[in-house]
Amino acid sequence: MPDVIGFLESLGARPALAGRDYEAAVAGLGTDPPARDALLARDASALAAALGGREAMWCSIRSPDESPEEETPRREEPAREDPQPEPDED
Repeated sequence: MPDVIGFLESLGARPALAGRDYEAAVAGLGTDPPARDALLARDASALAAALGGREAMWCSIRSPDESPEEETPRREEPAREDPQPEPDED
């Protein structure tokens, strides 16, 4: 399969192609019909399906809080009671 990802990267590196220029660039790629149709339709979900990728991907960045609390709360152990001495039986 031709390098569709490389093609998409090249689109980001130069001014956007429009109309027939874009169609010619996609046709010159020589990819299979589902990927070609998705590129021509500019349909990211269809392109992901054609390439066997995920439809959606999530990325999250977590910054530390200003509070000094720990991320994972510790489990508190039950307080241990000292055994009470038994009263002396005299």
